[in-house]
Amino acid sequence: MVQTEIDLPSKKLWLPENGVNQVEAPRGNGHPVLIVPPVLRSDKNMGNMRDWLSSYGFKVFESGIEDSRKRNPKNDILGILSRIDKIFEQTGQKITFVGLSLGGIYTFVAAMYRPKKIQRVVLVGTPIRKHVAEAAKGPYKEIARTIIDGNASYNSFLSAIPTTSMPYDYDLICMYSKDDEAFNWKDCFDERAKLSVEISGQHRSLHKNPQVFNNITEICQTPVDKAA
Repeated sequence: MVQTEIDLPSKKLWLPENGVNQVEAPRGNGHPVLIVPPVLRSDKNMGNMRDWLSSYGFKVFESGIEDSRKRNPKNDILGILSRIDKIFEQTGQKITFVGLSLGGIYTFVAAMYRPKKIQRVVLVGTPIRKHVAEAAKGPYKEIARTIIDGNASYNSFLSAIPTTSMPYDYDLICMYSKDDEAFNWKDCFDERAKLSVEISGQHRSLHKNPQVFNNITEICQTPVDKAA
């Protein structure tokens, strides 16, 4: 089995290539985490990340995106909003909302419709400083354009994201990699973020990058300070 070592302050954990094997992991506070997969991935591809966070004691939920080949932005976001409502009703707790790549766009938009039910929005490799088609590089630019494919409403909110004023009910956290082959890394965070975290690794592997797993875990374990 291929394994990747993750260093934490007090111990070392092992992230296998397939599945999760965790040793003496510190426990989380059990609050809900909702994960939205990147384009060309589905909830099935996020199984390792969900298992990893679950093993820390968090309640981890799927986005409802079952087919990696089909994306309907309006229906996907409406489905995610419904899941937020159900998770909040079921747990009675605010959600840490995680989105990867263009899945982070869904996350960013959906959170703004449910600000009082979200405690954090974590975007991983998601361009929010520019329209995604402008931020994309190489073949990813064509992928971004294909996804939009003349959808005026989708194109409209993509254009609005870089200048949208965020609600103050939750924190925005951005992860970016200078190795990102899909988007200009400088477009994956901006001044609206409470925290920007640099990781290493290529865009196509964000959903299985140990640094992403590790940083999301630490973010989830950090208490949200709203005293100010």
